[in-house]
Amino acid sequence: MKILYITFADFNIKTSGSSVRPQKIYDAFLRKGHEVILVKGDDFITHDNSEHRRSVAEANAWLDGNTPDICYVENATHPLFLKEDRKLIRRVHDMGVPVGYFYRDFYYRYPEMYGPGEGLRNKLIYHYTLPLFKRDERFVAKYADILYMPSDAACGVIPHPDPRALPPAGEVMDPPVPESRMSLYIGGIATGYGFGDMLRAYDILNAEGTEEYPLTVVCRAQELALIGKTEEELEREHPYLTIAHASGEELNRYYDQAAVCMVPKENDPYNDLAVSVKLYEYFSHGKPFIARPGKASVGLFRDSGAAVFAEDYTIEAMADAVRDFFKDPVRMKEMHLAALRFIREGNTWEDRAEQICTDLSKISEKRGKKIG
Repeated sequence: MKILYITFADFNIKTSGSSVRPQKIYDAFLRKGHEVILVKGDDFITHDNSEHRRSVAEANAWLDGNTPDICYVENATHPLFLKEDRKLIRRVHDMGVPVGYFYRDFYYRYPEMYGPGEGLRNKLIYHYTLPLFKRDERFVAKYADILYMPSDAACGVIPHPDPRALPPAGEVMDPPVPESRMSLYIGGIATGYGFGDMLRAYDILNAEGTEEYPLTVVCRAQELALIGKTEEELEREHPYLTIAHASGEELNRYYDQAAVCMVPKENDPYNDLAVSVKLYEYFSHGKPFIARPGKASVGLFRDSGAAVFAEDYTIEAMADAVRDFFKDPVRMKEMHLAALRFIREGNTWEDRAEQICTDLSKISEKRGKKIG
């Protein structure tokens, strides 16, 4: 198939979900043997968006003599700032090409949690971008045939006649079976991520004195300033804790050492519906995870055999879930295998690429168009 794939990611950056996911989908399209006309590059209005503008121009030139079978869009974390992008999507829609649009972030719909914040600058940015997000919703409802959301639970948040779930995915790997008792957390440590609650839960566990519960936290070095602590101060206050900084392939050694990964995100309506790429990365590495009971993650992973959900959002419930996990070494190894099986059986990036192609091809068939 010929696929026009519109992204807003800098493919040179591979350290965040907003850049990892578009690249994984692109690679999966190629592995499936499709011809991909790629639009990429940062489109942010205050950044260098020359690569993105050039990609859009090249796609328009290609369209002058060609028609893609489908168009797929992975949007950015911000509104569609450049009118060139809207014109390109409108053009392929008017050509009769089915358009699938993945809607990455919808946090602006929860102002009680993600409102303008403090300070004049934050308030100005919020009140500038909110109407643009609303404009994008109307645009997508009109020009996208399918609106993809991160989870079934998120379908319906953005008004659209055909919302469907397209969660992240993982890769087939053959990691070693863990032999340690180490828990691993990779992510943010500021407000909203549950970092403080996780530390308090591990404080409870390690104060019991019956077993050791070591915890390794991998975060960005600059984030420590957000909580006003150094690595040394945190490790001194919590002797079971190790702070590390790594990304990409550097993470592999931490995965190999860990028995389980932690997902301590706090209870808010956005976290309840969003799904992190990291959860699938954990499973790819054979790591079960212990999480708080978010609606989307429970719906996706409840039957995986490799996810443990705390009974509620209390610190005590998190500690109970960790304690119970480490009680049964045989079950721990079974969960390692279940995580790998979950990825292999329908949750690879190739599976997501196949879903996109199948969904949009069916729309072409209904319109009487021949694919290929």
